[in-house]
Amino acid sequence: MKKLPEIFKNNENRLKNNNQQYYYSLYEKEGNRGGIPIDINNQLDEIFRDIRHCYSDTFLIKTKDRIYRTNIIERKEKEIISIDNDRILIDTILSIEKIT
Repeated sequence: MKKLPEIFKNNENRLKNNNQQYYYSLYEKEGNRGGIPIDINNQLDEIFRDIRHCYSDTFLIKTKDRIYRTNIIERKEKEIISIDNDRILIDTILSIEKIT
């Protein structure tokens, strides 16, 4: 076998420890399930994009202040309106779950 010149030899035989630990607080905020962040706007888009969405679907909406069990009628820029005429700010919503 042909000897390689010194340029092509790997002289570094020790283990490298390049791992660093980072603190990522996104997964520790309230409203996250199992370490997966929830984007409420995307979830609302999916609800209204669904062909089967009708106003008879009941949702459990958890906000910072209270829990709503209601039907979603309309989505505006910064709020959703329920069948009970409650105006729920999107910024205060922690989670939305469909109740079957």
